[in-house]
Order: sequence, then structure tokens, then C-alpha cells
Amino acid sequence: MSNDLLPPNASDFERVLSYLGSRPDDLTVPVRDIWNPSKCPADLLPWLAWAFSVDAWSSSWTEDQKRETIRRSIRVHQHKGTYAALRDALAALGFPVIVQEWYQQTPKGKPYTFKLIIAVDQIGVPTSKSLDFMSVVIDAKNLRSHLDIIQLQATTKLEAFVGASTRLGSEMTVVAGDEQFVAIIPDFMPGAAAFDQLINVDLVAAMGIKP
Repeated sequence: MSNDLLPPNASDFERVLSYLGSRPDDLTVPVRDIWNPSKCPADLLPWLAWAFSVDAWSSSWTEDQKRETIRRSIRVHQHKGTYAALRDALAALGFPVIVQEWYQQTPKGKPYTFKLIIAVDQIGVPTSKSLDFMSVVIDAKNLRSHLDIIQLQATTKLEAFVGASTRLGSEMTVVAGDEQFVAIIPDFMPGAAAFDQLINVDLVAAMGIKP
């Protein structure tokens, strides 16, 4: 006896669909996770991007870039045609960007153009990466504005370490002829050569002073 309600003249395709639909518990991934950009299996991300109406997509993007692009898709569509959407779309690819319209530039640029200022590290942006985000720019910007210049701002990050040390000491002036050192400093001979003798003498050890 069949477990479905299909009529006897149902096609093989309909029966396969019925069979698959009757066993949702056998799926290795819960259906709710497939619709979650953070939990969706990596090999299903292109289909999830299609479902979220992602405009620009590249198989060369990293998995994190793909997930973040899908995650920001709704917000990008809500503001599509504005520079906020352009910033969000590029930020999903890991490019912090500043958008300057022609009248915000010094000197002013060509009317109805804009400039992109992209913050990158000291390595810069490879050519392939530039081609990847150009399609994102075209799909997110408004129709009347045209990209004129892409300016890269390179920054270098490093860790700085600071160290410090302290020293404690004393200074003693010895006048030749002082007889007081005869009793406390071994082999000390008073006279004109007294200062030369004290140069190599450890006064602290000689006097029995504990640090």
C-alpha cells in the first residue's frame, strides 16, 4: 500500500517528490538551518544567495565573504540605490569604504560622479579582487551616478612593546690619605695611589653590607 495520496496516473517525477517530502526527518541538516546564512552548509550557499536575491556573486569569494553577503542582502535591497547600500555591500567583502560624491571632493569632481576610498593593508588589493567588487558597486549604486576614481588608503598595523629597568647605586669620593679605610678594606694602602686602588674594590662586599 502506498503512503502517498497520488493518483495511479502520477508521473515518476511526482512520485519522487512525494517520497522526498515524506521523509524530512532523514535530512542531515535541519531545514531551518538551511535558511540561516551562518549555519547553511557551504555547498548550498549559492542557492541560498539566489533565494535572498543577492545581485553580485563570485565563486572565488571566501566562505566568510559569501555568508556575509547573504546576511547583508536584505539591508542592501532596502537601501539599494544609495551610498549606504554600497557601503554595506562592499563591507560584506571585507572592504571598509568611504564614498565621496563629486561635490564633496576638493577640488570638485565631475558632476554626477563619485569616488571610492577603500582602506586596505600594506599588501593592497589584487586585481582579481578589484574585479570582484566592481560588480557589487555596479549593482548597489544608483543609475545616475558613475564611479570615477578608486583610491586606496594603505595602513600598517603593528604591536609596540615598551620595557623599562631601574638601577640603584651610590657614588663615593675618596681623598688620598684617608686612614679610615685601612681597617675595613683589605689590602688598602693609604697614600697617593688610594683612588686607583679603590677602582677595582667592591665596597659593598668589602664592608659586609647586605643589599
